[in-house]
Amino acid sequence: MTSYEIFEKLKKAVIDYDEKKAIETATKIVEQKMDIIAAIEALGEGMLEIARKYENSELFLPELLLSSDAMYAALRVLEPHINIVKRDVKKKIVIGTIEGDVHDIGKNILKTMLTAAGFRVVDLGRDVPAEKFVSEVEKQGADAVAMSTLMTTTMKNMERVANLLYEKGLAPKVKIAVGGAPVSEGFADDVGAHIYATNAIEAVELFKRLLR
Repeated sequence: MTSYEIFEKLKKAVIDYDEKKAIETATKIVEQKMDIIAAIEALGEGMLEIARKYENSELFLPELLLSSDAMYAALRVLEPHINIVKRDVKKKIVIGTIEGDVHDIGKNILKTMLTAAGFRVVDLGRDVPAEKFVSEVEKQGADAVAMSTLMTTTMKNMERVANLLYEKGLAPKVKIAVGGAPVSEGFADDVGAHIYATNAIEAVELFKRLLR
């Protein structure tokens, strides 16, 4: 079985809510010393498909939770084997799921990959108020803030965070990242965000470029 086939199998385990298969496949990836970051991206692709179906009411919360259980089970197998990139000066990123949304799957994947890339990540968790994002950026002296959502109804809260950062003069020095299934490049431009990507690997590359 090729690397591509194994990663597709891992992705399918998430889509099929198959926690046992996700663990088995992740274990094989570790044992065969395959690309851990590529494996995590496959998990993200699986969850992105589930998120789209959830947003379109093709499936519901129980299925979403079962898929996330499968993803987290695989992630627990993979994470100890990530090679952390060493940086002389680590840039700090505050990350969280915006207020009104308790879905933290995409946020957790991005957090894992940013950590692997050598960034210092301050995770605020989920359902985080706009004011909390801004106060933590100030408190931490952060270089960037990353917000995620799976719900269109909460996107206005992302805009509030961006507005507050600009009003306080923190942005554009502090870079703003937005992401999640309903978020678009047009929305990112409208709120003055500096980073928008359709997947975690692309997002990490943008962070590297902007926070050099």
